[in-house]
Amino acid sequence: MDQETGRAVPRGHARTKSNTSVGSNNPTRPRHTRSKSSKKLDSIYSDEATIAFIKRTLCAQQLTGPEGSRARNTSKPLSELLPPLTTSNQVDLQLYALISIIIKDFVQAWYSKITPDHEFTDQVVHIIAHCTRAVEQRIRAVDLEALVFDELPELIDTHVTAYRTAYTKSYTSLLVADPREIYHAINPHPALSPVPFEPGSLASLDQAENEAAWRQLLIQGVLSHLLPPEDLNNPPLRVLVTEIFAELIIGRGVCGNICEGWFICDVVSKLLAIVRPSEPEVQQEPPISPNRLEKFGLLADDSDDVEEPPAVTTRSPVDTLSGMFWQVMQYAFLAFISIRAFFIALSDAATLPQRTNSSGDATHAELDDSGSLWQRSTHDSTKRPILGMSLWTCCSHLLSLDLQMPWLTTMGSYIQWLLICSSWKVGHTNSRLDR
Repeated sequence: MDQETGRAVPRGHARTKSNTSVGSNNPTRPRHTRSKSSKKLDSIYSDEATIAFIKRTLCAQQLTGPEGSRARNTSKPLSELLPPLTTSNQVDLQLYALISIIIKDFVQAWYSKITPDHEFTDQVVHIIAHCTRAVEQRIRAVDLEALVFDELPELIDTHVTAYRTAYTKSYTSLLVADPREIYHAINPHPALSPVPFEPGSLASLDQAENEAAWRQLLIQGVLSHLLPPEDLNNPPLRVLVTEIFAELIIGRGVCGNICEGWFICDVVSKLLAIVRPSEPEVQQEPPISPNRLEKFGLLADDSDDVEEPPAVTTRSPVDTLSGMFWQVMQYAFLAFISIRAFFIALSDAATLPQRTNSSGDATHAELDDSGSLWQRSTHDSTKRPILGMSLWTCCSHLLSLDLQMPWLTTMGSYIQWLLICSSWKVGHTNSRLDR
């Protein structure tokens, strides 16, 4: 008998309803199940799917043939089918995936309509592989210390100084130029001229053309040092590789997406999601059905009870002194460990090798007046000490120490001069402090 309507309910229907309600409120039933779409995405973005896509796009000619040879070639690793791009297999996999997308969308889309031959695509892949290996060899010969601590901070310092100069208002003149014009007048660049003021104007179109021409000249100059002579004298391959690097990779990839704000925010959010530890899944408890007395308001509400304020605990002077004592001991122990680590590193610096590289020790052959060759060494002649690099000046300008605390900047410059240029030469090139 239904108590609300007064009608009789069959036993079978009542049992079915109760079983359903119990099953839906069962706390042991898993609440968080992985969806099929997430599993499908994982299978799409897996390494096996990437390798299969690369083989279908770049190795189609090598996989053709009889059924037996096709099955045998399909199981071959990617390193046996394609030339290596770098010394890392994981980097090669990602680079070949990017190259496969570019070749499929921008080369095979029109080349497959002309001929089914893949010789042209194979030549493009070999040229790109030759360029990446040459770039890797040149990167290994770069002086990373001078690049990170001297050249890049100097560029940042120049940009910040020009930006602040351009946006500093002149109170002596009534006619003030646009800050963008001032900045480009301080740091002129052919790819960024003329300065556009409105999107879609003639100046913006001219700047886009100048930027495209600059990219073409830049890539052609780079390829002249990386490509072999026989490939450099092949106009179709040179033009195609130049278009791929200049327009697709630098134009659309770097300038079109990577430099945008939404892309940087997306990358930062994904990195934070990877670094942040995964939260444990909490099972939702089944809702508790209200009691009949609570349903009709016959029970008193717990919120009506007046809560007593928490008791205020007062610390004794002995506890306060004990906490201060242990805090001072912690700071003293931290200072002792830091000073000890500094002196240990300073004493062990004598056993470290000198701060030289292949480019710093290179010898240049030159002709003298008699016509014979002589070698001129550049060992440590251009090596700057780390304390004398542009990193410290850049940090001072970024923090505006020369304007807010000029005494601190002067003191730092004097200490820097004492460590480098005085008779002590503690921070000179290849000294203990420099190593």
